[in-house]
Amino acid sequence: MLIPVLSALFLSSIAPAEPSSSLARADRQAIVESLSEAIDAYHFSPDVRARYRHSLETIDIAQAPAGPAPFALFLHRRLQAVEADGHMGVYGPDRTAGILGTAEFRDEESAHVSGEPSDLQGPDGDAIEQGRSTEQSLPEVAPGIRLWRLEDFSTDTLDRAGIESRLGALRSGEALILDLRDNRGGEARLFRWMAGCLFAEPTPVYAIEIRIAEGSQLTRRGATPSAACRSAADRPMAVLVNGMTASTAELAAFVLQARGRARIIGSRTYGASHAAEFYPLAHGFGAMIPIGRTFDPLTGDDWEGNGVVPDLQVDPDGALDAAIADLAIRTGP
Repeated sequence: MLIPVLSALFLSSIAPAEPSSSLARADRQAIVESLSEAIDAYHFSPDVRARYRHSLETIDIAQAPAGPAPFALFLHRRLQAVEADGHMGVYGPDRTAGILGTAEFRDEESAHVSGEPSDLQGPDGDAIEQGRSTEQSLPEVAPGIRLWRLEDFSTDTLDRAGIESRLGALRSGEALILDLRDNRGGEARLFRWMAGCLFAEPTPVYAIEIRIAEGSQLTRRGATPSAACRSAADRPMAVLVNGMTASTAELAAFVLQARGRARIIGSRTYGASHAAEFYPLAHGFGAMIPIGRTFDPLTGDDWEGNGVVPDLQVDPDGALDAAIADLAIRTGP
């Protein structure tokens, strides 16, 4: 049986293995068979896993690329052609192919086939926007407007006390801009802790239905208001997003928009809502396989494939200026 080596609700970094220069036909066949086995064992949708399996069974191995990275990308694109999924991905031993599912499938011209998953953060911003996830005070980017630039939702840079201290430090009358551009996600509980500061009442955040053997398990998660940062619950708020805002970062934008808590500004987000785990395959390959569906417990809606559509659609490079102007209008003199 294949054993998951990384349990991840959303997108995560995956350590590379030592790549080989070429794969024999038998090796490629073994990789395909192990991928089919993993999908059959763990993918949450019976219909989708059957269609994936059929597509893999009809591969002409002799015609498939022999290089590890090209072969991983070949498998990745074949699966995405069957069912585009923001978290479904096939990785070669060096972890350089199949990193972004839906976006890579939508636009082959922008396909990213080199660099590890953790490298896909985009260029650093200016001095105002760098390193916000580890600072205890948020910079003022305009009179009465604070900015929090979050590169990910990771416990390496965030904990509950840090979240609550940052948001609890907002002064009366100040507004908040949460910058999630190029944020590829992380741990959903970190956003739930954040939501505990941003909502004055207990608030449903997400529901997740996970495959368990041939059945499923439904779990609902909500945010509980925190006394340590309750002052942040009534602060005017904007959230900046772009096409590389994914997974838990999309969850944040989705919930804050759906509950009427913040204005979303920028461009449509990536579109990855399914829960996923990473499974090892033959010859150092691996696959991120969706094991469940994440959705809004109030409406049943999710953002898989479609992403979150901003309230104010602007070029992401100009989203900060647009948010400052929007908040200035909303808050008045």
